[in-house]
Amino acid sequence: MLSKRKFGAAITLMFGLALPSVGTAAYITTNEAEMDATFSQGTLSIDIRFNPTQYINDASYLVIDSVLELSTFTAQIQLEASPIVNMAFIDTLNVCGSTLANFGGCAALPGNWIVMDSSQAGAGGGYGGNLNSHELGHNLGLTHTAIIGRLMDPTITGTLLTAAEIATILASPLIQTDGGGDFISITPILVIPEPTSLTLLVLGLVVLSRTGRR
Repeated sequence: MLSKRKFGAAITLMFGLALPSVGTAAYITTNEAEMDATFSQGTLSIDIRFNPTQYINDASYLVIDSVLELSTFTAQIQLEASPIVNMAFIDTLNVCGSTLANFGGCAALPGNWIVMDSSQAGAGGGYGGNLNSHELGHNLGLTHTAIIGRLMDPTITGTLLTAAEIATILASPLIQTDGGGDFISITPILVIPEPTSLTLLVLGLVVLSRTGRR
């Protein structure tokens, strides 16, 4: 199921990819090489550059399954100002816009935030590079197409871009340029649970034990 809804008072749209599974553990899979290849076809020569990982210590965001949670979370992950893309990885994404389903990813169209399901059904799966590139495509201004083999096919069947889509990408304010050429800067964000008091106590006892044996 796909979503294309206005989100509250925001003027950006959200595009998500529904998948028949849920995540099991939040982890980062950048798929940088695959993304570089996708955005270097045709007249494009865009280097995808990932910045150091940022962390959000809040277990309540490991699973997002309501519109309110998604709205609150996307406000939290704006750690870097545009033109840097904020790509967050969580356990399970069950909503995009106002549509409930199991989503592999959700992104602003256009905008600079992406939320990824990090499981094998999402960024951590065999087509994770395609999925990451697809969601970044939304940030760059690309909408869905029903044509098999294209990057913006929501069933994730390929990575091909049309000349019109390439022109849209090159017009995006997310494209930066330096001595190395065109690039897109992405900050990966990992949601992790805060350590519990019991965990801290156990770690403290382990440290004391090791210190006492010296």
